[in-house]
Amino acid sequence: MIVCICRAINEKKINASIDGGARTAKQVYHSLGVKPKCGKCRPEIQEMIDNALQERVQRLPFLHQEILQAHELLKSPQPA
Repeated sequence: MIVCICRAINEKKINASIDGGARTAKQVYHSLGVKPKCGKCRPEIQEMIDNALQERVQRLPFLHQEILQAHELLKSPQPA
């Protein structure tokens, strides 16, 4: 879905920018090599960023557990 009509920026591009580290609408625009035009998309872009970060925070306990399990596997003796 197109989020920014002025610059033809879709959700996929914004999500890729967020995955690349963008944490503000300004950083999203910068990572895509564009400048905002009318600015009406800024709130939606920021909402996408906020939602993505919230999802990551919610996954942290699970990721932490997976890391600990992987670490234990690496520490266990390997069969010869």
